[in-house]
Amino acid sequence: MRDMYMRNGHGFILVYSIVSEDTFKELQNVRDRILSVKDTEDVPPMILVGNKLDLEEVKNCQDAAAFVCSRRSISFHRSE
Repeated sequence: MRDMYMRNGHGFILVYSIVSEDTFKELQNVRDRILSVKDTEDVPPMILVGNKLDLEEVKNCQDAAAFVCSRRSISFHRSE
């Protein structure tokens, strides 16, 4: 079912928790799966959103996320 949504999607919002580096790392697998399912040369628009900003003092991996996004032409946004 999820593959069907990916195949038919025209853009994707990828959300991770800024207090969990594992959720950020998992997004690479999600992105790779989207590209595999779409099976096209055209990369669909993707936005990366860091969530749980209110817990920023616990742990913050948003600098790494911003860096990865800049290298892959992905928009980077934080939610509050």
